[in-house]
Amino acid sequence: MNLNDFIDRSQLGRVESFGGHQVHLQALIKGRYDHLVALLVIQGRPTDVRAVWARFHEDDLGYSFRRHRGKAYLQPNPVARLPQGDQEICIIHRGFIPGEVAADLDLTHHYTFGPPHFMALFQALFQIPALPHWEDRLWEMALEERLVWPVIGFNAQAWLVSNNPQKWMAAMADSLWRQHWTYEPAPEGNDE
Repeated sequence: MNLNDFIDRSQLGRVESFGGHQVHLQALIKGRYDHLVALLVIQGRPTDVRAVWARFHEDDLGYSFRRHRGKAYLQPNPVARLPQGDQEICIIHRGFIPGEVAADLDLTHHYTFGPPHFMALFQALFQIPALPHWEDRLWEMALEERLVWPVIGFNAQAWLVSNNPQKWMAAMADSLWRQHWTYEPAPEGNDE
C-alpha cells in the first residue's frame, strides 16, 4: 500500500506548534467525536518532527490529537527525507493495513481509504466470501447500511469500518437477495 495514493499532496500542510516545536501537518485522519488519530503525517526539521512524534506517543499533544492505546500504530513509523534537510514522518494506525489485521492485535478500530483499498481490508478482516468484482457493490452497500462511516480528514479521506461480521453477513445476504450479484464480472461496457 502506497500512502501517497491516498494523501492529497497538492494541498499545503498547515502549521501546528506542539510544546514549542513547529511542524507542518500534511495529512490527518481522526475520529469525529473521540479525536483518536488514525493517520498523522508531519513535516519539519528532524528535531521538531522527532519531538512531536515522542509527544504523540506519550499522548501529550492535547485533546484534539489523542492516540489509541496499546500497539495500535505501526512501529517504526515510516520516515522520509525531504529537501533542505527536513523530514516527514507518518504515524499510521494498524487498522489501515490489511496484513496487520490479525486477531491477536485485538484492534477495536479498522479504517479504509475506500476502494480499491477497501476490498483488501474487507477480505483480511472477515472470513466472508466476496469476489473482487463485487467491490463497488459491496462499498455502496456498506455506505447504505452504515457499516462504514466517514472520519475527519485533512488532505486525506477515510472511513471507519465496522468489525461486526454478523452485521456484514446480514447486509450482504439481503443485498444479494435484492440485487443480481454475479460470479463472473460484467462484460466491458455493461454496468450491470
